[in-house]
Amino acid sequence: MAKINVLDKSISELIAAGEVIERPLSVIKELVENSIDAGATMITVEIQHGGISFIRVTDNGCGIEKDDLPKAFLRHATSKVKSKDDLNSILTLGFRGEALASICAVSKVEVITKCDDNICGNKYSIYGGKEVSLEDTGCPKGTTIIVRDLFYNVPARMKFLKKDISEANAVASIIDKMAISHPEIAFNFIRDGRPELKTSGKGDLLQAIYAVFGKSITDNLIPVDYKFKDISVKGYISKPEKAVANRVKELFFINGRFVKTQTGSVAVEEAFRHTIPVGRFPVCFLNILMACSDTDVNVHPAKLEIRFTDEKTIFDAIYHAVKSALMKNNNPLEIELGKTTPIQMVDGFANSEYKQIKMTDTNNENVIVYTPPKSTFGISKNEEKVNNKKQDISVVKETVKSSVKEPILETEKKKQEVIKNIEPPVQSKAKEPDRSNIVFKEEISKKEENTAIKYVGEAFDTYIIVEYGTDKLMLIDKHAAHERILYEKLRATQDECLAQYLIEPITLTLDKIEYDTVLSNKKELHRLGYEIDDFGVGTIIVRSAPEYLRNMDIVDTLMEVITFLMENRKDLNTEKVDWFFANIACRSAVKGGNKSTAKELIDIALKIQKDTTLRYCPHGRPVSFIITKKELEKQFFRV
Repeated sequence: MAKINVLDKSISELIAAGEVIERPLSVIKELVENSIDAGATMITVEIQHGGISFIRVTDNGCGIEKDDLPKAFLRHATSKVKSKDDLNSILTLGFRGEALASICAVSKVEVITKCDDNICGNKYSIYGGKEVSLEDTGCPKGTTIIVRDLFYNVPARMKFLKKDISEANAVASIIDKMAISHPEIAFNFIRDGRPELKTSGKGDLLQAIYAVFGKSITDNLIPVDYKFKDISVKGYISKPEKAVANRVKELFFINGRFVKTQTGSVAVEEAFRHTIPVGRFPVCFLNILMACSDTDVNVHPAKLEIRFTDEKTIFDAIYHAVKSALMKNNNPLEIELGKTTPIQMVDGFANSEYKQIKMTDTNNENVIVYTPPKSTFGISKNEEKVNNKKQDISVVKETVKSSVKEPILETEKKKQEVIKNIEPPVQSKAKEPDRSNIVFKEEISKKEENTAIKYVGEAFDTYIIVEYGTDKLMLIDKHAAHERILYEKLRATQDECLAQYLIEPITLTLDKIEYDTVLSNKKELHRLGYEIDDFGVGTIIVRSAPEYLRNMDIVDTLMEVITFLMENRKDLNTEKVDWFFANIACRSAVKGGNKSTAKELIDIALKIQKDTTLRYCPHGRPVSFIITKKELEKQFFRV
């Protein structure tokens, strides 16, 4: 009995459609590419419910002739390839002749189209791959394709679709990329009746980038225009100081086609080496123009990957283009000290003052940054009072000096009386007490006396030196120790992560994929201390941040968490929460090389001495080690 069956046409088309059409994003990508190939200068995309129930793509391109309409929805029917030689010189975005056939196989499709020289247009309906009607209709020049009820006849595929908001954000992301790859086309994206993107179509790449990513990205871009052999590289890259936490904004276009290329990514990051910190990535929008014969775009169902006949030449072209642009703009910033501005934070940060610094680069662009106070922990209240008193004395002295109208002797006498009245008592001029001979112990018994510590000092603004017991010397890495202390505090509250609410919330514009990641993981982020509200159109509002986190680290830490969620596609389990706590502790801990007061260092030393489990930082580095008196005496040949 025969076991091999020849599949019915309808079944084979459903299987083939699964290779091309995976979700609404796939439909829109194929339809918009067809509109671009048709010479459109205006393209409007509308979706409802993430594109699952309704998609409409309208263009002002060349249109489709009435006789070609039924053919257009047949498999392997295309106007872009006639012979095998044409595959070596493909300039169009579409060429396989599979997109329309795959779309109509899994949805209900209506096409309204008119060519420029025709009196009237035509309307063609095809549901589930079966023709319903073909009739004349009135319409403007161009093509409108309406796709309804995607996967209505493939319920198994429906269950793999994500929430409407996730599908809509994925659609928005691909529209963004197409708008940037073709700035000469005016794109209009409408989502559930609300306009979300509108580009001018004037051919200005910078305007297109501004429409998609906003002012914060556009204002910090460097132009790239470079030719290497027969390859031209044009576009923009970010300034090194504006590097971001992931590769989402590394966009590459080959002859106007958005592609994912590891070669391009490595070349750009290599050119930025030594100019940005480890773990940060540049922003780039680069269009590489090259001969079609040197590429192969027919290696991926969605045409997102590409192969080059000469990878090294492509790498060199991109590398030298980016490096050259960086060198042209490699000018030092001019720094102008401004006023001291308080950072509006709560839960331990409301009284912290940061110096506002205005930085002006060669393009006369201003950047405001904040520098933290000298001490991580701040100064004591007594020290603050004494400093304020000294300032008052100085002001009075200058005032008295400037208003001298009487004889010198009488003026001096009055001045001394004024100073005497306001000068603090001698005992209030609190210098930090000499702690070098103080043994710190809190009601310890004689048996515990051998574990008491005595503060000695600090080496290289990094290592705390204390005498430990009666015959040992302990050296403590202050950053590693403080990091571990904060980590343990955070772990102790992991079931109810304490958050600090911001007096002034932070508004953050994200890439569409980052935006979707945040909205899909709001509960996990709230568990970590981030209270986030959706502000719409790729923008979020951060209202709270994890405890201990400095204001300047809030956005960077959030972006690292978003990147992790994007890459892992999993919930934050216990292990990953520990990673997050370790990250916060590392950013919040006192830094090696920074000045610290003796009190700060003693507090750290006492905590390390009390808790014997604090032996390693969350990243595995040792917190402290002990040198015995005997070992030291051996080095000096005393024993």
